[in-house]
Amino acid sequence: MDAPVDVQALATHQCALIMAVLNTTGPVLELGCGYGSTPILHALCEGQKRMLVSIESNNEWYERFSPMGSCFHLFVFAQHWDGCDVTAGRNDWAVALVDFAPGWDRPKAIEKLAGRVEYIIVHDTEPEAEHTYKYDTVRGLFTYHTRFTYSKPHTEVLSNRGLLVTC
Repeated sequence: MDAPVDVQALATHQCALIMAVLNTTGPVLELGCGYGSTPILHALCEGQKRMLVSIESNNEWYERFSPMGSCFHLFVFAQHWDGCDVTAGRNDWAVALVDFAPGWDRPKAIEKLAGRVEYIIVHDTEPEAEHTYKYDTVRGLFTYHTRFTYSKPHTEVLSNRGLLVTC
């Protein structure tokens, strides 16, 4: 049996994620599965009959969540993030969550998604994590930034379409 997971400590991106999904209508992309995102995205998208694509590179996490798959929720296993088509072949995502390991590949994914997504939810954006994630290298690609700093890890919403109505 798996050890208990403190979802609350890992899910500081939920408010931004939920608000982004509720304020859009198109398909949703999840880059990196987790207890703080996959179940809630699954429920929101199934309820709204919206397509959700979850891409995961860690086999353990993929096996843990892929049984949730349905006609509205597609799971994709990626051997490596480098070279993975993080856009999943689409140019019209409403929301994308970027919360996968290894973190140093996240800026490449964000760059590929720029211009293809209304809102990109980026986890682990607190200043002391910048040396690992290097988000400063891609922030300039976006006009609008909404930061959620009320608890760590921080979350940031990147967009070229407008500010996210926050909670």
